[in-house]
Amino acid sequence: MARLFSKGGDKKRREQQAQKQHKKKNQEVADKAHSSRAGTGAVNAAGSHPKVLNITSLAQDGRGIARNNGKTVFVTGALPGEQVSVMHYRQRKRFDECIVRDVEQASAERVLPSCKHFNECGGCQLQHLEPAAQLFNKQEGVLEQLKRHAKLAPKVVESAVESSALGYRSRARLVVSKSGQLGFRQGGSNEPVTISECGILDARLQRLLKPVQKWLHDLAVNTSRMAVTHIELMATDSEVALIVRHPKAVAIEHRQALEGVLTIEGAKVWWQAEKKGSLQGSAGRSCDPQLQYRLPQYDLNLLFKPTHFTQVNTHVNHEMVARAVSWMDLQADDRVADLFCGVGNFTLPMARKSAAVVGVEGVAGMVEQAKVNARFNNMKNLEFQAFDLFDQSVGQRLKRLKTNKMLLDPPRSGAREVCEQLNGGGITHLVYVSCNPMSLVRDSAILHDQGFKMEKFCVLDMFPHTAHVESMALFIRS
Repeated sequence: MARLFSKGGDKKRREQQAQKQHKKKNQEVADKAHSSRAGTGAVNAAGSHPKVLNITSLAQDGRGIARNNGKTVFVTGALPGEQVSVMHYRQRKRFDECIVRDVEQASAERVLPSCKHFNECGGCQLQHLEPAAQLFNKQEGVLEQLKRHAKLAPKVVESAVESSALGYRSRARLVVSKSGQLGFRQGGSNEPVTISECGILDARLQRLLKPVQKWLHDLAVNTSRMAVTHIELMATDSEVALIVRHPKAVAIEHRQALEGVLTIEGAKVWWQAEKKGSLQGSAGRSCDPQLQYRLPQYDLNLLFKPTHFTQVNTHVNHEMVARAVSWMDLQADDRVADLFCGVGNFTLPMARKSAAVVGVEGVAGMVEQAKVNARFNNMKNLEFQAFDLFDQSVGQRLKRLKTNKMLLDPPRSGAREVCEQLNGGGITHLVYVSCNPMSLVRDSAILHDQGFKMEKFCVLDMFPHTAHVESMALFIRS
């Protein structure tokens, strides 16, 4: 398999800069990890642990992997191909853990993180690894797990679906500290890290950070206790909005102050007193707003509520949908099942190419929204049903749908119950969209036992600079 990246650039200078920056980061990370994890593992006495380790690969959480006397060691801050000295070595039953002290021999793919908050913020674990190398390691990691745990290998590995590594994120939830500081969580901790910028956010959302932080500061000064715990930012093709979560009451004048400031940025503001509760306007009245995003290659506009799940990377979502539809090889007489369909992100595009599509979702509110989208786009060959896709008898309900092709887009837990009950059905093509390599590996083995062969595979780089891996596989059954 061809490597997806090249070395290039002034390597020596880059390595020196990266080592200096990373030494500072690792000392800060080490100090925090040492205090926050005290008592959670046995710390070796001085001199009893290895001083230097050679890193062979990346773990799912972005840590480097080494071996010491046959035992796996997870090394925070290390990259594949590096030789590192380590500190804070902890022995556990099945594996050991430690943190980089110094990078003795740096990887050619090590780079300086672009974000000034990288030393503390837990959002981006891989900014010290160039984006092409991130993709390569994510892809190799999933393929290795498929080979090791499911004894499977795809017939074809297609190029990754990717986007720009910066400015891609159209949705993010930030935490608000008790003193009114806006930020994200620290790596390996629930402690908030105040941020003034975030390069992975959509530029329109980045512009909201400063006025929102000023409003929070004023709110903290003028109230005895901080009422706000989270701020959720979101951007669509033409709209920008945020949800303010406030377990304690926020006075009308303070609400109007924020809305007045954000009007300049064209942002809508909604208020939420309880987690998963209804939204309110500035006057405290309940409201039921909707936003929309486009799938231009299918001439579709999908409506969604601000509390609904939507993909955060617009470009990757467009390309992911297009590739999934292509892999399905849809014909005019096909009947397709779209399981875990949400608001219809895959359902409506597939309906453009087939006789009929049945979308199934366990959340009744999402099913109703999908029906709204079918009507909004004037599509008649769609049906949506709400039932539990984790039920042990789900197979009988799926057989009654009388479909010959299927798309699965499950949550992190995967679609085990569905996969186990596809024997004897008429499904010939199945596209599995995964947000968790572990459940993909497990379900791929189950599908193989049901007579499916993995024809194609690709990585979906929905979250550049993070260790999160999404992927997609096509299974064919004769």
